[in-house]
Amino acid sequence: MAVTVQERYGRRLSDKNAELLYLIRGTSDDATARTALSAAAPTTHDGLPISDIEVEELEGLDAYLGTVQYAPPDFEPPAEPSFSFDTSGGTQHITQSLGTVGSYPAPGGNAPNFGGAIGVTQDSVEGVDITVPVYTFSETHYLSAGTVTNAYKGTLFNLTGKVNSGGFKGLAAGECLFLGASGSQRGVGEDCRYHESALPFLGPTVR
Repeated sequence: MAVTVQERYGRRLSDKNAELLYLIRGTSDDATARTALSAAAPTTHDGLPISDIEVEELEGLDAYLGTVQYAPPDFEPPAEPSFSFDTSGGTQHITQSLGTVGSYPAPGGNAPNFGGAIGVTQDSVEGVDITVPVYTFSETHYLSAGTVTNAYKGTLFNLTGKVNSGGFKGLAAGECLFLGASGSQRGVGEDCRYHESALPFLGPTVR
């Protein structure tokens, strides 16, 4: 016997919530009744998403009473993505100068020529640590669940470790390295949030 789902009279409506009632026939299994109701009920009602689905067995009738509740989501995603950035910099150890400004020997002596080496000792070239600019930024986006498909996630995976092929957020081609993305979904039918990070740099282009 086929499972049927029929909407009943007796809707309960308010300014912010809605509740639709259904009669489910043709099964005595709770999971089957719930699955059939989930497939038949509209995903939204008056712009409200589903907040809960319940089924109650009607004893002796081989049927269920189904209740689908609609309510505003607990959290409204911001219209614009959030972002963060960091330019605190890093350090780099160098052993060679870009050029020699001047040589100043001791009185009566000659200044040795180390060929631009920094921190020369009798046994080694010690070098020096300098501060270099490091710029990283990340963004958090809120997307509909239908947008974040398996193909979409696969695209993010394949782009990880690549750089931009054209201008991107004020950076020239090859200057921004995509470090990857992480995401989560708050519940069935709700929006997804994903976080992506990038490292602007000057280096070889990998596409």
